[in-house]
Amino acid sequence: MKTGEPQGRCDMQASAVEVPRGLPEEDWLRLGEAHRVIRVACGEGFQITAARLGLTTRQVVDMEHGREDPTPLLERMFAACRGD
Repeated sequence: MKTGEPQGRCDMQASAVEVPRGLPEEDWLRLGEAHRVIRVACGEGFQITAARLGLTTRQVVDMEHGREDPTPLLERMFAACRGD
C-alpha cells in the first residue's frame, strides 16, 4: 500500500444521497461528526481527505468540528463515492 492511500474501503450507496442546501448551524456539528466517523473508518487523516476532496485541511477540520457549514464536505464526499 502506498503512503496516503486509504487503509480501508468505504462502500456507501452515495448515488441515493442528496445533500440539502443551507443547513442550519445546529446540524453542523452532528453532520461533521458523521463525516469524521466515516473518514476514520476509511483510515484517512485530515490531510489526505482534504487533498482528495479538493478542500484545505483547515476546512475539513472546521467542518467536522461544527465551526463551518459541512455542505461542501458532504457534497464532495458523496460525489467521490459515486465516481463523479
